[in-house]
Amino acid sequence: MDAILFLVFAAIAVVCAINLVLQRHPISSALSLIGVMGAAGGAVLLLGGEFIAMAQLIVYAGAIMVRSCSSACCSCRHRSKAHRKLWVKIRGAPLLAGLIGVVGYIVHQGYTGTEDRAL
Repeated sequence: MDAILFLVFAAIAVVCAINLVLQRHPISSALSLIGVMGAAGGAVLLLGGEFIAMAQLIVYAGAIMVRSCSSACCSCRHRSKAHRKLWVKIRGAPLLAGLIGVVGYIVHQGYTGTEDRAL
């Protein structure tokens, strides 16, 4: 099961990386980079690097990407369209639900594993 989850995180990282390069809008590129960092953090978490995964998410997605997004917002000259179709607004919901499910499964397996832990 770990190998399948690792491949899922790797696929998410590759798709977000391709999207990062193909986007023309800097905000969309920054959000795709957050997706890459999140997927890489999930892969590191699967490999047993809990501290590195959380540090990566906090430092990259939490600090550097917020700075990048805020500076990109200040530098953009045109405004985005406020009236978009409904399917455009909710297209990320299944991906978010899947990511939350996968992370929840990993955390659940970490706390209810069958291995014997010595205290």
